[in-house]
Amino acid sequence: MSAEPKAPSGSQKKNPNAWMEYAAILAKAGYTKQVQIALGKALPLVPAAMRSQFHCQSGRIYRLSWQLDHALASFSKALKDPQHKVHALTGLAECYERRSQLDKAAELLEGIPTQPDGSLVHARILRRLGRVEEAEKLLGTIPAQGPRIPESLTARVWHERYLLADQSGDYPLAWSHLEQCKQTIRQSWQGPQLAAMLTQRRHAMAVMLATLQQLQPETVERWISENAALGQPPHGFILGLPRSGTTLVEKLLSQQADIVTTDERDTLARTVFEPLSTRITTTADPQADAAHFLSTLDSLSPAFIKSGTKHYYQELDKQLPQKTAGRPVLDKNPGYSESALLIARLCPGARIIYPQRDPRAVFSSIWALFPEQPSEISIFWLQQDTLAEWMNHTRQVWQHLRRLLPASLWTEVHYEDLVTRPQEEATRLSTFLGLPSNKPAKASPQIERSPSYAEISQAPHQHSIEKWKHYATQLAPGLERLAEGEG
Repeated sequence: MSAEPKAPSGSQKKNPNAWMEYAAILAKAGYTKQVQIALGKALPLVPAAMRSQFHCQSGRIYRLSWQLDHALASFSKALKDPQHKVHALTGLAECYERRSQLDKAAELLEGIPTQPDGSLVHARILRRLGRVEEAEKLLGTIPAQGPRIPESLTARVWHERYLLADQSGDYPLAWSHLEQCKQTIRQSWQGPQLAAMLTQRRHAMAVMLATLQQLQPETVERWISENAALGQPPHGFILGLPRSGTTLVEKLLSQQADIVTTDERDTLARTVFEPLSTRITTTADPQADAAHFLSTLDSLSPAFIKSGTKHYYQELDKQLPQKTAGRPVLDKNPGYSESALLIARLCPGARIIYPQRDPRAVFSSIWALFPEQPSEISIFWLQQDTLAEWMNHTRQVWQHLRRLLPASLWTEVHYEDLVTRPQEEATRLSTFLGLPSNKPAKASPQIERSPSYAEISQAPHQHSIEKWKHYATQLAPGLERLAEGEG
């Protein structure tokens, strides 16, 4: 069974809105090729009078799937209608911003009528250009631009003000703005559903730790030996905490000609992990659940594992612009760090790269992130004690995996080394993955999901090595809880 979302059927096949909704779902799931097909199905069904609105919406969907050329083309078509000009210009500016063409992005937004979303985008671009006073002035106009500003936009404004103050070196003011942002998000996320998510996640975390404590290295070695007989192409995974250097590693290794890199997709979870979940039952007892989980993992047949791996590659071929064609795949997703045991069991040939960074710097950097929506991870990011709790758990999982996995299947790399000596680390990591370290990369179509290595390894990243110290006093409660998990 395919993990790909289902296309409209029956009478819905003639409904352009159904195709648009389907395209948006595909974009969020990473099916970039299918996004183009779905929007192509919708276009002939859209009345002529609504074509400009369609092009604006298409631009947003293409941008969501990081297909910036298609997004630029769609927003450009929408410019022809004065009614959608402001939204189209804002969309174009965001595309150019993602390509770091900031001057061009700012030029597009000069003099257009103000509206909250557009003003926030404009202020962000001005801030990135160093035009701090103009950005601050523009942010100050947003509360007056509408009688009911959504909480999500209010939180984003506070976050942008934090970034402005931080960039200017006014750290007390920056912290005040960040706290306003956090408080706004807490108010919008609070409720029984969030509490239930936290309870469920804590139980799952306890089960994973109990499983790792019960597991023996001999069992893992047997799994790996059994998987080696399946003859699957090697998998590489970049795990680790967010903000620890995972993107730096991915961009360094993306220069290799014989490897396909992907960036924080949930393909592995949907094709390999989820079929396993149907065999798992849970109780209120983490120890009992761990014993059942471990027994289930141990009973998996080679056919089950091979089927999951095959499905994984098939789905990647639907999503990525380049075919895997038996080439090694490097899958970067910090969200899989807690599930590293499943990678060892279900992914033949898996090798894990695990970036390490000063935990205090990681804590500070994650705390400063803007969480888009509640998730199994981001629900821990609203309070310092829960962030420390989640980080300590993730680090404990990795410490257990280090004990269980053969040393040939994992390696660590330090953030500071990635910033200060990238070429040496690229060579070492390429050797670890069994790749040639000096072969020039072939030109291949790319999806612009994240900045280039040259962009992310510039001075701001070197400065960020010690940046956490500016907020050490305010972060003291969380850092103390974090220190309890050392060792």
